[in-house]
Amino acid sequence: MIGREDVASSVFKNTKEERFMKTRNLFAAGVCLLGSTLAAQTVTPMNVQVEGGIVQFDSETNLSVVSVHGKTNAMRAEVKAARTAGILEIEQIQASLPVKSISTGMGLRDEHMRKYIFTQADGSMPDLQFKAANLGCAVQAGRETPCAIKGTLSIRGVEKPFAITLKVKEEGGSTFKAAGSAAVKLSDYGIERPSQLGVQAADEVKLSFQFTGHQAVVHASTGGTQ
Repeated sequence: MIGREDVASSVFKNTKEERFMKTRNLFAAGVCLLGSTLAAQTVTPMNVQVEGGIVQFDSETNLSVVSVHGKTNAMRAEVKAARTAGILEIEQIQASLPVKSISTGMGLRDEHMRKYIFTQADGSMPDLQFKAANLGCAVQAGRETPCAIKGTLSIRGVEKPFAITLKVKEEGGSTFKAAGSAAVKLSDYGIERPSQLGVQAADEVKLSFQFTGHQAVVHASTGGTQ
């Protein structure tokens, strides 16, 4: 016959083993969850290069029937960033645009624009420069998402805050397409509104951007690019 002590011992032993199994299973589940979380948060450094970005400007004038438009496809940029769990952590953006590449479709007007808007007192004509740092954008493959960019824009050597919201779309895992527009005021840069033959440009100028960036993944262990 099995005594009460034997039954109690058996029950206690089974209960202890069940607790051990539950604890082990919970521990294993926790390890798996932690591993999945760490995998999802893997940081992938990258450089994104932009060549031939399109920039267009549009300016109204004192005549409602006349407006001025200019365009260039000479914008260049480099973006240093890292991808972490679906977030593109932007460390630095540096973009430049040669002002001599901007064309309004009329040679005389182009010369007038370069002289009165982009030329400094010493006769030099510095490129437009944009810089930004420490930004974050939620980027999803195959889907446009808004990305707020805040930095500084330099025109004629004068640097001022500049903000724009770009619609960014990742394609193919290595390409980013972006587009957006924002406005600047010539007066903020100490630039007088140019005029020609009685037509004077407005103080506010709309800037539109459209470009494609191609990424090269940076391997942290070697510091090289792929």
